[in-house]
Amino acid sequence: MGAPRDGDATRVDGQPVPPPRASRYRSFRRGLRANPVLDLSWRVGVLTVGGLVLVAGIALLALPGPGWATIFVGFMILASEFAWARRSLDWARLKAHHARVRATAPEVRRRNQAISAAVALVVVGVAAWYLARYGFPGPIGTALREVWER
Repeated sequence: MGAPRDGDATRVDGQPVPPPRASRYRSFRRGLRANPVLDLSWRVGVLTVGGLVLVAGIALLALPGPGWATIFVGFMILASEFAWARRSLDWARLKAHHARVRATAPEVRRRNQAISAAVALVVVGVAAWYLARYGFPGPIGTALREVWER
């Protein structure tokens, strides 16, 4: 290793801090790549698990649950092994960043707030008109009518 230079990190005992080691995952993958059968098995396993999580996320878009979050987790699993998934995930992150920047721009935020307020007023107005015209439906409406008429 050599003598420490000015600016190098040192421990309390004065010895230089060794350079960071490769992560355990990278070491693990390096070992798997040495054996073609294990490497192929690992990649098929990652493809299977990531694909299942991705399909579950797509199903959760129509069902109750965190659909988009599950889709992104599926892509993150796939991106650990496949370049196409990594590129897709990078593209989605970039688009999400641009959308966030556009949505938080002051003029866009004011416009969105004005549109939201207008939609809320329309919804409240329609609900008030419906209740005035037809009353509250069902057994709750009957109970409310009895309380109101007392």
